[in-house]
Amino acid sequence: SGESLYASTLIKLPAPHFVVFYNGSQDAPEDLTLRLSDAFEGRKGYPQGRKEPELELKVRFLNINRGHNEGLMKRCRTLREYSEFVFRIRQYADGETAIVEAVDRAVTECIAEGILADFLRSQSAAYRRAEFEIRLAVLNVNVSEKGDCNVDFRVQRGRGTEEIWAGRIPERGNKWESRGKSGIRNTGPGNERACVGTIERPYFFGKRYLPSGGLAEGGN
Repeated sequence: SGESLYASTLIKLPAPHFVVFYNGSQDAPEDLTLRLSDAFEGRKGYPQGRKEPELELKVRFLNINRGHNEGLMKRCRTLREYSEFVFRIRQYADGETAIVEAVDRAVTECIAEGILADFLRSQSAAYRRAEFEIRLAVLNVNVSEKGDCNVDFRVQRGRGTEEIWAGRIPERGNKWESRGKSGIRNTGPGNERACVGTIERPYFFGKRYLPSGGLAEGGN
């Protein structure tokens, strides 16, 4: 209530505890304490001789990459399996494999081996839909940025996409996706002929197999 704002009684608060789980690609220590005061530019306004900051926040930093904090990993199966999943994605993406293919492979393997299986299985459909949408977006951006190309490679949020995800045209959708991936790899600002034989092929292949109304055309 409004009255409690001006009460003289001390209001008890739960003791806070802050933890950050780190799984970045750079080398990092197993365990350390991060302090908000490390970001302060200076303490010129403090009384002379005062060393402690007037505001502080401490956060425990734990490295959860594979091979680190083994004791913690043994006590927490979910964290251990998540660490393994991330490790595999990075391992497969280290070569020339695109990130979406690396994730696909890691998801398939982990489900088969019982690593985060329930979670990955439940999220698989949503992940694949998001992946497909990203590929379409990348193709659309690449085409739009080319001044010498009039093809508008946009798939409407409607019947065409829903047909693919409902599984009614899975083979055609997969073929179309593979052509689309080729377009993503070969299209770039430095490729003057990016729209010739690269974007057009997946565009017209998709036009042929997606149901009527699934494509919005803008030119050729």
